Amino acid sequence: MAPCSTVLTLTNQDESEVYFDLNFDDTPFLSASASRTVLPPGEHSEVSLVFSPPAVGAYEAKLQFLINGLWPVAVSVRGEGCEMKLELSDPATEQQVSFGSVHPFQPALRTVTLVNRSRRAVDLSLHEAADKLRAKAISISLGGSALESVLAPRQSTLLTLRFSPDARITPFSESVVLRACGLERPLLIVSGACIAMDLQLEMEQIAFGQVVRG
Repeated sequence: MAPCSTVLTLTNQDESEVYFDLNFDDTPFLSASASRTVLPPGEHSEVSLVFSPPAVGAYEAKLQFLINGLWPVAVSVRGEGCEMKLELSDPATEQQVSFGSVHPFQPALRTVTLVNRSRRAVDLSLHEAADKLRAKAISISLGGSALESVLAPRQSTLLTLRFSPDARITPFSESVVLRACGLERPLLIVSGACIAMDLQLEMEQIAFGQVVRG
């Protein structure tokens, strides 16, 4: 599961300087670090929290602060590891996307529907997939033109693939891998070819040798 980050802000609302100690040892699912521990009046400190659950389930931890060496303060941190359920709406028909054989300068378009069935929003990125498919004259996008998107729970979006060859391309088959919450996720296989005449000369020069005039 991809880590989730947030910030806990501590503000000194007293008229005197305050210092604190953060008594917390990182756990397998939570790490914490403070930007500063001495706060003049009106200043604040940010405590960075990174939640990275190793499995599905609920988690809880307590951050123990000691203010000026005298006053203990406990802050509860709760989170839940949720299974990522990012799926094609119809895997049986959409996991194999075929353009068949097309002619140069005759673009072909295919769309599939991506659905977030997770309990949390999912960040999507197609930048790496777009770079890979560009070599095959294929452009890819989410929702029409974007390479990044955020899908809320139960939300869906169209993933569009456009094959626009301008020269002969031998038959190919490529895996489309997107990033969901920073993790690579294989999505589908795209295949196709571009049929065109490929004429090549056996040699670039022809030598006649010596000839007799007349």
